[in-house]
Amino acid sequence: MVIRTGRPKQTGRTRDSARENLIEAAKKCFSEHGFDKVSTRKIALSAGVDAAMIRYYFGSKAGLFEATIQETLAPVLEQMQKDIDPNTEPNPLLLMQTYYRMIAASPMLPNLILQILNQPSNPQTFSILTGIIDGLLQRSEKWIELFRQQKKINPNLNSEWIRLSFVSLMIFPVLAPQYLQQQLGVDVESRAIEQAVIATQSVNFVARYRSIKDAEIAITKGEVEAVLYLPADLTKRLFLHPRYDPKQLNSAMSLPVGQWIVDGSDTVISSAISALRTMPLDGVSGQIVTRTAPSFEVVKYFNPEQRTVVNIVPGLVTVILTMTMILFTSAAIVREYEHGNMEFLITTPIRPIELMIGKILPYVLVGLIQVVIILSVGYWVFSVPVRGGLLSLFGASILFVFASLTLGLVISTLVKNQLQAMQMTILILLPSILLSGFMFPYDAMSVAAQWIAESLPITHFMRMIRAIALRDASIMLLGKDAFWLAGFTIMGITIASVRFKKTLE
Repeated sequence: MVIRTGRPKQTGRTRDSARENLIEAAKKCFSEHGFDKVSTRKIALSAGVDAAMIRYYFGSKAGLFEATIQETLAPVLEQMQKDIDPNTEPNPLLLMQTYYRMIAASPMLPNLILQILNQPSNPQTFSILTGIIDGLLQRSEKWIELFRQQKKINPNLNSEWIRLSFVSLMIFPVLAPQYLQQQLGVDVESRAIEQAVIATQSVNFVARYRSIKDAEIAITKGEVEAVLYLPADLTKRLFLHPRYDPKQLNSAMSLPVGQWIVDGSDTVISSAISALRTMPLDGVSGQIVTRTAPSFEVVKYFNPEQRTVVNIVPGLVTVILTMTMILFTSAAIVREYEHGNMEFLITTPIRPIELMIGKILPYVLVGLIQVVIILSVGYWVFSVPVRGGLLSLFGASILFVFASLTLGLVISTLVKNQLQAMQMTILILLPSILLSGFMFPYDAMSVAAQWIAESLPITHFMRMIRAIALRDASIMLLGKDAFWLAGFTIMGITIASVRFKKTLE
């Protein structure tokens, strides 16, 4: 057997891997212990390579330090170089995002840089850093000048003050990152993700919540269909995500950058949000990537199996009650005229409002029986759960039954015979069913259609029964819709009473 002495033969991939490992190990060691307290042997041991490789690649520990700083700042310098290219549109937001990602990936390294600059105990490292920073500031001068030429900066502003502001934006996040995000509300990455999501035209952000609990309450009430949660370590997740750094594809450190919490009871909305799970992050990361690692996790509340029947059964309660309740009372008054019973009513001392209330009360019990039958069949036959309290369920049902019966009474005071009453009922039923959200998503309708839908009792009850039966909401959380139904009932009875005359004309 022949034994060859000297450095073992290495392929290009092995050489590149050894160099990358040394830089990553140096970044960690320098950040944690400082330049002077770290030996080349310790760095090599952390990188899993021979100490001689440091001299082979970098010449010395100082050379390794310079390469570490250069490669750490490489994305920032590359983005700045793109911005000063006359053929490229400058993007200061993307530049700051790139810089903040660099900080997130190596949070201790910027502190080390500041320490060396403030206390230059080692002239060699101080010289290296000042050389790199001077180059960065020279590029910033070109960057500012380009903005002046494009008239994006007030020409009367002092260039030195502008450059000082630029440096401050780079230093302040290092000194007080939590204050910047929590107190001042500055979160560049989350704003970029929000804009990227809006660009898909699948989502429109309407509110911000301070906690997950507040967001869950909003979903339960039906104020929003989905919530995007971005964690506190968003910047770090972005940096370690395969869509930003393809090398992290199989890394255990790779995590989704956020989480969608969706009202799964609406299968249409849930499917639309699920499509965003692998949404590209090109606009956020600043580069085009083709990996398929998920960008978001999607959690579906109330209907994780995505069973369509779960959404349909509560809607059927609303549709059936609308058809029967309006039909019952739409011919109530005109029927008395046709059957010749109005003479008896005229001779009684009963007042119009008492007559209206007497006409609708018997049907309230009929409506509640229908609710029990439909939900029971849905539960026992289709396994559709009823998560809400019975008091809230029956309270909402009573309000809707009264509102629908009152609408029928108003129709009965407008028509001359039962045929007209039937035609008027059908005329109201069709838009009620189509615009209530039972067949088509409410948010997908035009503004005009939504205004019409809001004037119909069925729309409000559709929201209430789905919230109570599927999302375990209480009627107290649905006060807006409950008050609307109560107000509609009072107004309807008042109109019907005013229109009813105790005469035979």
